[in-house]
Amino acid sequence: MSADADSATAKRMREALRLIRDGAKAEADDMEAAVVQAHRHLAAAAGEFGEVALAVATNRITARDEVVYKSEARDDNLAFDLFRQGLRRITFRAGLSVDEVGAFVRSLAQTSNVSASDIDFIGTLW
Repeated sequence: MSADADSATAKRMREALRLIRDGAKAEADDMEAAVVQAHRHLAAAAGEFGEVALAVATNRITARDEVVYKSEARDDNLAFDLFRQGLRRITFRAGLSVDEVGAFVRSLAQTSNVSASDIDFIGTLW
C-alpha cells in the first residue's frame, strides 16, 4: 500500500470525523445531511482497505498509524467525547450502511452531555 493511499484514506477519515462531530450537534435535517456525507467518506475509506480501524485517545484519533483527528480542547472535541464515553477503538468495514452511521451519530448526539443524561454511549451502540 502506498503512502498516497494512506494519505487519501486519512483525508477521507478527517472529513468523516468532522462531519460526525458537527452532525451530532446539528438539528435533524442537518444531522441527516452530515450522516450521508460522513457515510460517503467512511465507505470509500473502508472499501479501499476492507476496513479502517480507529484508535481513540483523549485528544486524538488515529487510523493506520496516522493522526486523523486532533484537538487539545475539552469542548467540541470528538476524540475527548468518545474517549470519555469509553470508546477506545472502532472499526469501519466495507459495506457499512448509512443507517449504521446514522445510529452512531444519533447515539453520540444523545449522550454528548453525560451530566444531563444517564444514557451510556457504548450501550446505545450495542
